[in-house]
Amino acid sequence: MVMLWDWDTDAVKLEFHSGHGGNVFQARFMPCTGDQTIVTCAADGEVRLAKIQGSGDVSTTLLGEHGRRAHNLAIEPGSPYIFYSCGEDGLVQHFDLRTNTATKLFFFRGSLTKSGFSSCVQLNAIAIDPRNSNLFAVGGSNAYARVYDIRKYKWDGSSDFGNPSDCYCPPHLVNNKSVGITGLAFSHLIELLVSYNEENIYLFPKNGGLGSDPKSSVEIGANEGCKSTMTASGQDFAQPAP
Repeated sequence: MVMLWDWDTDAVKLEFHSGHGGNVFQARFMPCTGDQTIVTCAADGEVRLAKIQGSGDVSTTLLGEHGRRAHNLAIEPGSPYIFYSCGEDGLVQHFDLRTNTATKLFFFRGSLTKSGFSSCVQLNAIAIDPRNSNLFAVGGSNAYARVYDIRKYKWDGSSDFGNPSDCYCPPHLVNNKSVGITGLAFSHLIELLVSYNEENIYLFPKNGGLGSDPKSSVEIGANEGCKSTMTASGQDFAQPAP
């Protein structure tokens, strides 16, 4: 169920069945739609659209699917049409409500294994830069938050869009395979906030990334002298990178 609350009266104004067959992980209003358009994602892997009519009736439509649970949506700031989804299958999708279609952008993959194949990273979080909606970041079951530029995507599918524009990771977690990213957020100063399971919360400045190939950047010391701010247990302090 999706429930719309009036916080002033502490009452439910409207509730409706989302159409999902599993736990709804996120429900978001689309901007500039008079709070009449809601998109949802859930444990069944589906991404759905709900339209609230003036009479209070609600119609729901299936927009796209993930092979596993779909945890997070990112809404393009100020757009009533564009949003993204990510899921545990490693897939990132782009949606345009003007066509009600989903475009599969890429599968987020980890490093190559000995067999030469790379496994998909389970994705938990996706966020759009509020100052440049062409940029979005994704994170999941490895240590890297990766930023992509949608302008580099070829809509005819003629190129591989899986290469990020930049990657972010605290230097001491670069080769750590036991941590993963649970949440992402951009600030209006183009900083990237990243939270890790079993670890801390880090704030990276715009120039605090490791580049599109993070392992080589760390090896050549490209991040030397850069500082990130770590926030944990209510304390803020500057932590110089090695």
